[in-house]
Amino acid sequence: MTGIETWRLELDQMFRSNGFNESGQTYSLHDALLTMHGTPGSPAQSIEIGKCPACGVPNVTVAAEDAKCSDCSSALYITDVLRTHDEFAESGSNIVPFTRVMNAAERFLSIGYIDWLYTHAPAALATTLFIQDGPLAFYGTTAPLLRRWLNYWCALNTELTRRGHLPPLVVGVEKSGTFVEHANAIADHIPNGHLMGLDNHYIQTRIRAKNPEKWYGQDEFYGRRFFYKTFTGRMLVVTVPRVPEGTPYNDSKKPGKPPDWHANPKQYPTLRATLEALDRVQTRMYPNAVIPVALAHEAVALPLGTGSHVLTLMAKKALGLP
Repeated sequence: MTGIETWRLELDQMFRSNGFNESGQTYSLHDALLTMHGTPGSPAQSIEIGKCPACGVPNVTVAAEDAKCSDCSSALYITDVLRTHDEFAESGSNIVPFTRVMNAAERFLSIGYIDWLYTHAPAALATTLFIQDGPLAFYGTTAPLLRRWLNYWCALNTELTRRGHLPPLVVGVEKSGTFVEHANAIADHIPNGHLMGLDNHYIQTRIRAKNPEKWYGQDEFYGRRFFYKTFTGRMLVVTVPRVPEGTPYNDSKKPGKPPDWHANPKQYPTLRATLEALDRVQTRMYPNAVIPVALAHEAVALPLGTGSHVLTLMAKKALGLP
């Protein structure tokens, strides 16, 4: 197999074998990807990808199991929809596609938990806070998945409203990056317990130094960024989705015109409850941190010394070496 073929196969197997187990039911990343392409409680049975990775024939429908291209008979996987193989390098660093997979897997796992609760305990969704490490967005080759996420989110909230339930609380919290640096730089100008919204013109001119006539975030973000200064004076950069539907970044490019969330704050009904919850789970372990994210990092982190020794032993065992 070529390097790209190996990457695609390993990615599919990783999505099938990783996820969570709840009440005896296994829910994999593979299931979550199908869920996002379906409707709440009813995952899709197939996914359409832009083209066959082997022969390039456009608009191929890929079944969840044992799919093959109708033109070249090459094996197809639903994880091909991520298109990370387009960025795979046969030689050299592959940190970019690895990062794409990691970010996408985190988002799919969150959808898996949301859909599981929707099926088994929909009322509990309104009392559960789903925290993502980083902004609520799909980048690079995974960006086309944004529309699928928004469709699922709209269907979820519409159905919850019909049943008389409130929407779930979903938020992305950033620990580093340009927006975090800017938030810390202007922290003295924001009172404790206050929220600052960011319109397109402000983001492009004050944070990114880009052309304000170009849209920001429409192709990647399924949540809108805010700066929030907690009641203890710590700055948080958070991303919160609109409810029940819609692209978060749909503002006017003209300076001085209020963004959509300012004109209609009802588009973000979960914002207040989300910020109040974040106020209660702050931690001083490191800057811009909240306890759930800190605990998640602690659970998966390996110290450099111990970690290298453990990984060496695991590699030797897997290879059958003494």
